[in-house]
Amino acid sequence: LWHTHTKLLEPRILPEAAILTPDGRRGGTEQPQAAITPVGDSLLLVVSLVGPTDYETYRLELVSNDSHKRLWSSEPLRATISNSFNVEIPSRALPPGTYQLIAYGLRGNAQEQVSTYTIGIRRSTAP
Repeated sequence: LWHTHTKLLEPRILPEAAILTPDGRRGGTEQPQAAITPVGDSLLLVVSLVGPTDYETYRLELVSNDSHKRLWSSEPLRATISNSFNVEIPSRALPPGTYQLIAYGLRGNAQEQVSTYTIGIRRSTAP
């Protein structure tokens, strides 16, 4: 138990971040989904908000594209100076497939979908 506690207090090197931009059209062409192959124990996603950023708080939600099942939802989050959020997800929590990360802007009891980010998770073919 002590070893586990000590290990949790040690600094960790996070994997290279996958910087996500919202789904949609840019310059007249459809933007492809982010294709990510996790390396290591976790996956670091940088969710960049584009569009209205004047909400009191935001909420992020991770949804399976196939089943439309909500896999995770954040607590309300205050906007950052960079208008982005860093999300660390254990690699084993996302089997290969397609997912959507949805950002909602919150004002009082109302929420509005701000952006959707489509993510394709692949597994490394290297041994």
